[in-house]
Amino acid sequence: GTFQSRIIISGRNCGYIQHCGDLFKELFSGLGSAGGHRCLAKAVVPQKLWKENFGSSSVKQNKIAEILVNLLHRNPSLLKE
Repeated sequence: GTFQSRIIISGRNCGYIQHCGDLFKELFSGLGSAGGHRCLAKAVVPQKLWKENFGSSSVKQNKIAEILVNLLHRNPSLLKE
């Protein structure tokens, strides 16, 4: 979602398939702050950087979700331990 000119991404998983914090670091540390634990993680990206990387309309809720899915599909190796 969005909050105060930032994109906030929160992730949760069962923890034994993939380290959620490592995944978020890999995907988002170049854009903002990202990390967490095995079962939960968070990324905070300034909207300006998000728009520069994904386009001006990329801050809409449905577009954020689409971008996240695309990031994971382009990098399937991120989903493996």
